[in-house]
Amino acid sequence: MPSQTVVVPNSTILSGHLAAKVFAPAPPARVGTPPRLAELCASRRHSAPRPRVALHGGDPVTAAGVRAALIGFDLVEAGSSADVQVVCAPAVTPDLMRTMRAAGRGRRVLVADDVTALDVLTAVECGVVAVLRRSEATPRRLRDAVLDAARGVPALHPAFLGALLDELRRVRLEVLRPRGLELSGLAPHEVDVLRLVAEGCDTEEIAARLDCSPRAVKQVVQGLTKRLGLRNRPHAVAYAFQAGVI
Repeated sequence: MPSQTVVVPNSTILSGHLAAKVFAPAPPARVGTPPRLAELCASRRHSAPRPRVALHGGDPVTAAGVRAALIGFDLVEAGSSADVQVVCAPAVTPDLMRTMRAAGRGRRVLVADDVTALDVLTAVECGVVAVLRRSEATPRRLRDAVLDAARGVPALHPAFLGALLDELRRVRLEVLRPRGLELSGLAPHEVDVLRLVAEGCDTEEIAARLDCSPRAVKQVVQGLTKRLGLRNRPHAVAYAFQAGVI
């Protein structure tokens, strides 16, 4: 199982028994959440096997608070094989992002004070699947975040999700579209080719329908497969399908 990381600011976690006193109880489910659905989600989450959790960074007091919040989990030392990594950090910084990238692939949870839309976008690229505000990082929420990360369940605060979508929209309009690309990494003419490949057309049929030469079709396919690290045409079609462009 890939290594996974939870990032917690130093100011959030207190040591030992103080953690339970300082952290406020987790708020109830949002209004409108079906009670039965909430019960089923909680039941599935807490019936899952407890993941192995490694603690990274942070001062001794912060680390002690994290350990107190994660009582009952299989806690291991930093650098050990783990299902989830908890990285304690005071803020989202370039150094923190480099640390997460250096840690390799894995699902991560980020807990911090000031997180911008760009921070969220970069964090997601580093494998972050959940973002919690520091004020919301109660022991219960931290435990749930670790369990959800282990299961690969994404969890973004609505405010972060909205900011992330706004940033993605800006990147799409100001960065990608002027270069003939979309968020999928595919240009419109590449999507047209892959859509016809998915329909079962061969190179000559695609060329006829797009009013171009067979050589141009081959160049498009070869170019996108090389750029995106895809193996062949079926792999390219699967990529486009998963990206939602065909």
